Amino acid sequence: MVEDQGHPLINFQRYVKFMDRIKEILHYEPPNLEQYRHQGQLAYLENQLKGVQLTPNTDDELMEKSIALEAGEVLDFKLRRRELRSLGFRTT
Repeated sequence: MVEDQGHPLINFQRYVKFMDRIKEILHYEPPNLEQYRHQGQLAYLENQLKGVQLTPNTDDELMEKSIALEAGEVLDFKLRRRELRSLGFRTT
């Protein structure tokens, strides 16, 4: 909303941009995975999803895991371990 002379008004420029984004989302169609059914990718994905169990603490657990992985990635980046490994150096 915007205010003009003390009256709250709708900001139509922002509204139009917002609605354009919503329309993009509504027009999204999931990819057709039928072509992968016999190659095993779809079966693998379905099997992995069957093993996911949601608990009330799932978000917190994923956040902790994400933070731990990020810390490791930052350290790897600082130490350039990936580059050294790709060049044949042994890293620990």
